[in-house]
Amino acid sequence: PIGTGCSSDEPIFVIGMPRSGTTLVERIISSHPDVHAAGELQNFGIALKRASGSRTPQLLDMDTIERAREVDWQQLGEAYLASTRPDTSHKPRFIDKLPHNFLYVGAIANALPNAKIICLRRDPMDTCLSNFRQLFAATSPNHDYSY
Repeated sequence: PIGTGCSSDEPIFVIGMPRSGTTLVERIISSHPDVHAAGELQNFGIALKRASGSRTPQLLDMDTIERAREVDWQQLGEAYLASTRPDTSHKPRFIDKLPHNFLYVGAIANALPNAKIICLRRDPMDTCLSNFRQLFAATSPNHDYSY
C-alpha cells in the first residue's frame, strides 16, 4: 500500500509520452539551484526487476508485475536511490525524466510515496505527429515508424 516505502522526497519524476514536453519541464525545474537534472534514468525499472526476483529477459513483463506484489517497497525505494547516487548526490533533489516511467507509476508511488510525479499531457494528434517527424534512432526497433 502507498505510504509503506522509503520516505525520501529527493526524486522528481517527469513522465509523459515522448515529445510531450518532458525535456522543457526538466530544464525549467532544474534551473533551481537545489535540483539536478539526471536525464532519462533506467534505474527504477532495473531496481524493480531485481527486487521482484524475476529472471525473464524483458524489463517489464507479466512475470515481473506479478512478482512485484511481494516486493518490500521501502527496500525498492532505497535501492533506487542508491543506484542514482553516483550522479545525483550533490544536490538535495533530482529529476528522473524517463518518459516511460509512467509504466511504473504505481510502483513509484509505493516505493517512494513522497516523491513528486509530474505527468505531462499534450494533444494526442500533436504528440503523434511530433513523434512521427522525429528521427529517434535510425536502427531503433521501437521507433521504426519515425521519419
